[in-house]
Amino acid sequence: MKESPIDSIIQFIQNKRITHLIVHGLKTMEHTHRYIHESIYDTFKYIAIQVEHHIDVLWCDDVFSSQFIYKPTVYNPENKFFIFSTPHLETDKFLPIIDNAYYLVHYRNGVVYSDVPITKYNELLKQKRAVKYV
Repeated sequence: MKESPIDSIIQFIQNKRITHLIVHGLKTMEHTHRYIHESIYDTFKYIAIQVEHHIDVLWCDDVFSSQFIYKPTVYNPENKFFIFSTPHLETDKFLPIIDNAYYLVHYRNGVVYSDVPITKYNELLKQKRAVKYV
C-alpha cells in the first residue's frame, strides 16, 4: 500500500524528533492567507496527536516583539522545529533562521507588493532544510 502524504510528514517528524510545529505569521491579521495559516495550524494539531512523542503546536504573529517572546523561550537549541510561513506576504520578517529547524514556506519568487526576490531560504532549499509550497 502506498504511503499517504500525511504519513510521510508524520514519519519525517518522528525521524527528525521534531518537538515543535509552528505556524509563523497571520495569527491576528485579517488577510485571505490567514485561512491557509489556520488550516496548516489545524493540520499540525492533528499531526501532533499522531506522532509517538510529545509535540507542541504554536501559532505566533510576526511582529517585532515576537523576537523577544518566542526566540528565547521557543526558538532555542534544545528543541527541533518544523515551521510554516508565507514570505511573499512578509510574514517572516522576524522569523529566525536556525540550525535546529526545517521550514515549509509558501511563496513563488518574490514579495507580492514589491516583487522583491525572496532569498532568505535559498541556502536552506539547497540543504533540503526547506520546502517551497506553491
